[in-house]
Amino acid sequence: MLIVAKTLIALAPILAGVEQDQDQAGLSPVGWSLTRAERALDSGDLESAELLIRDAQERDRKSIAAWELRARLAKLRGDLDEEVYCRHMEYRHSIAQGRDKGVLREMMSSLEALDPLARDLYGMKERFLKKLFPIAESYEKAKRPHSAIAVLKQILAMDPLNAEAQGSIERIAAAPDPREDSVAAFFAAASAGGAGNAAAAAPVPVAVPAPQEKKAKKKE
Repeated sequence: MLIVAKTLIALAPILAGVEQDQDQAGLSPVGWSLTRAERALDSGDLESAELLIRDAQERDRKSIAAWELRARLAKLRGDLDEEVYCRHMEYRHSIAQGRDKGVLREMMSSLEALDPLARDLYGMKERFLKKLFPIAESYEKAKRPHSAIAVLKQILAMDPLNAEAQGSIERIAAAPDPREDSVAAFFAAASAGGAGNAAAAAPVPVAVPAPQEKKAKKKE
């Protein structure tokens, strides 16, 4: 909260008349902040640009334009590590939002110039994802939702923006648990036909033989 308050105080001079500007330009709050941030970058006002980009990302963390401007800001400051990070995030969000493949190829070429390992990194990720998704599907078909979700969470650990994995987790989690269905069937049988039907509906326990005690050797 303190960081947000400081950001708003610092932005106060910039935000003066924001409502009027937004009405005139027809921009959303995110669009307005990014437009002003780009102007600040072009004029060399890096501090104002940073505050405006931060404001935009607090409103929309998935904004591709915000990550692109943040990368440009990092380049102007000579911060290569920050620039590479922002370009990776820009590329990931572009994939998640279904941008044109031609645009993605151009972005990868630019990213590879900054990070030579980028192509290998994403290629390795794609190979792993192709193997993990079928495993999750197999678990789901076998009525093992918890195992399926565990695999899907591994996918999200490698690719946090993977919409397919996130959607599958939400769908599986919302579906009835097969184990709960069997318990419900047991109680339904018990209420309908008494203890006999309940016993028939209940899973049959497997008898485990008791360990035999070793006979003590007779002393000669």
